[in-house]
Amino acid sequence: MLTGNNGILNQVQEAKTKTEKSSLIEQVRIDILGKEVEKQEENIDSTELQTILNKYFTNIPQNANDLIGYDENLEAKEEYGGYNDIKLSDIYQGTIERGKEIIDIEKSFVNYYADIDDDGVIDGIIYADLAKGKYFGHGALGSYTIEKEEGELKQYYIKETGKTDERFDTVARDVIAPVNKDDTSKKDRFYVMALEDFNDGKNIEYYWYRNTREANIDFTEITKKGFGEGKTNTANMIAKWKPVSEGGYGETDENDIWGVIQKADKNGKIWSLDKWFIPSDDEWRAFSGELNISSTNYEETYNLSEYYWSSSRRQSKFCKFCL
Repeated sequence: MLTGNNGILNQVQEAKTKTEKSSLIEQVRIDILGKEVEKQEENIDSTELQTILNKYFTNIPQNANDLIGYDENLEAKEEYGGYNDIKLSDIYQGTIERGKEIIDIEKSFVNYYADIDDDGVIDGIIYADLAKGKYFGHGALGSYTIEKEEGELKQYYIKETGKTDERFDTVARDVIAPVNKDDTSKKDRFYVMALEDFNDGKNIEYYWYRNTREANIDFTEITKKGFGEGKTNTANMIAKWKPVSEGGYGETDENDIWGVIQKADKNGKIWSLDKWFIPSDDEWRAFSGELNISSTNYEETYNLSEYYWSSSRRQSKFCKFCL
């Protein structure tokens, strides 16, 4: 019954495709308009436009400023039709302001300050850059290995230049911040050490786990020493910080570090344990080695304490690091 009607069917399909493509373009325009309204009708910048386009298309330039004057066909993601003949000019013809200058993926940014929330506050100092290739290091605390992150990394830009922070030292450094701090589809590029010691204002010293029954627990399995293990170690120990009757490792003490870090510090700050954690042995070694921190300069030059807890349990009742 369909013989001879191919021309009509093709027209129907073409009309359907045109309608769906128009709907996609209109949706992107709505997102752009929403951003302009949010900015009180200021022109959208290239970084903001890049974030919107990445939601719908696969081939958006890594450097957002390359979008200014961009004339390549955009390739829509499969869930948005897979079209490959849409131009940026089909979507937006307004002025695109230059956005944040993206830092070089080939350059190491170890020893720069980091503002991980992009809120204007220096959060810490970068001691490992996962964009670099696998390498071995050695410092005052021993040797360590840092692996290159093979997944897609977040983009970062230089937020401020020549900043000093007396919590660490007197050296002026540029501050690195994420272009899009809420982008969970990409991985963090840097390891950052906080600039202040955690303290709840009540105690100076804390326990690793005061009442744990160590004879029945293999801590080398649940808390590993390698670089990149600190976050997992911290999560594992928080999960097991409860009585044996509840599936934990022993009665808790209010001064155990796994409970203390879940509370507010002396300044009332709650530390997000999705971002912050107690470093592993090798993360402490990398911090010392990459920043050239030793037993002769840790206090006078860097305002550091002599002992710090590691999340790696190395032997009974002892897992501090001595700088």
